[in-house]
Amino acid sequence: MAPTPEDRVPSVVQGYQRASEIISVALTMTLPALCGLWLDSWLGSSPWILIGGAVLGLGSGFLQLLRISAPTARRRRLALRSDDPVAEDSPPTSGAT
Repeated sequence: MAPTPEDRVPSVVQGYQRASEIISVALTMTLPALCGLWLDSWLGSSPWILIGGAVLGLGSGFLQLLRISAPTARRRRLALRSDDPVAEDSPPTSGAT
């Protein structure tokens, strides 16, 4: 299998990229709830804006997490298909026994 552009990136750079993605997801999940808390205390409408901010933040955070993890899962599936020694060595199975 040919090396991908990510294989040529130093591991320290990959680590910083993953750390920034994780921090981004954490902020995406928490900032709307904190803004809702602040708005609730300012407007006196507790806890409705906080709940709305929490739902919005959690939903967008999970979507961002799925977008981050999808390419990694796809690469793993492709690697397993091409490098699976068990699949290459095992005899074909038939329905009749």
